[in-house]
Amino acid sequence: MQSLLVSFSHYSGPGFYSPRNHFISELGTPEASPMSNVFNRCLMLGCILMLAFNFGLANFFGKGRIVKIAAFIGVIAALSFSTIGYYPADDWPHHVVAAKVFFTGAMISIGLFCYTSWQNSETGLHRYINYLGLHIAILYLVVLAWPKGTLNQYVYHFRNFSRPSFWALPILE
Repeated sequence: MQSLLVSFSHYSGPGFYSPRNHFISELGTPEASPMSNVFNRCLMLGCILMLAFNFGLANFFGKGRIVKIAAFIGVIAALSFSTIGYYPADDWPHHVVAAKVFFTGAMISIGLFCYTSWQNSETGLHRYINYLGLHIAILYLVVLAWPKGTLNQYVYHFRNFSRPSFWALPILE
């Protein structure tokens, strides 16, 4: 969280940074923030926390096959989260691949963990947790399926790009 605040407070890219029309990844571009390295390094380190959470969740649910698959995909998602910081948004081809792998892996892993929780009422987790998890997985699906026309204009015609005041894709991100 501190990396987000540090990068946000030093943002000097086009216009005022707003989650209404800027991707969070833009805080990691060197041209937009002199503190981008802090943001990117924290993304890379965030992988460790995601891995710990993933393994803890897998341990909580037990040794079932679906749990193992969810944990394996969760590891891939966590590692790709780290690569999002390694390839900042100014390296769009690599950054987009890392982000797609993260969103896809996280969506599948969360969905499988929710399914496992739903099937195993002995965990003691409230059903509300499953609804939150499924909500997050559905949002990841929406991000992946959202039309990318405006994003392509931004990536390929950055100098002439007119940023919308309200851009749904960054908000969903």
